Amino acid sequence: MSLFYSNNANHELIGFADVGFLFDPHKGRSQTSYLFTYGNNVMSWRSTKQTLLVISSNHAEILAILEASHECV
Repeated sequence: MSLFYSNNANHELIGFADVGFLFDPHKGRSQTSYLFTYGNNVMSWRSTKQTLLVISSNHAEILAILEASHECV
């Protein structure tokens, strides 16, 4: 077993956020998902139903970005 460290490794915090608009149409809820990576490692991720009712997919996307930005901070 050996440990390898490269100076060329990508050391950036990168975040991804997405939403499934009206993922649960019976309750009117959308699904929020986000993922943060640092280098090639997953640092944080979450997938959950949104707690607020939304009237459009744009509104759902804004809430997903808001939740992801709170996690990033």
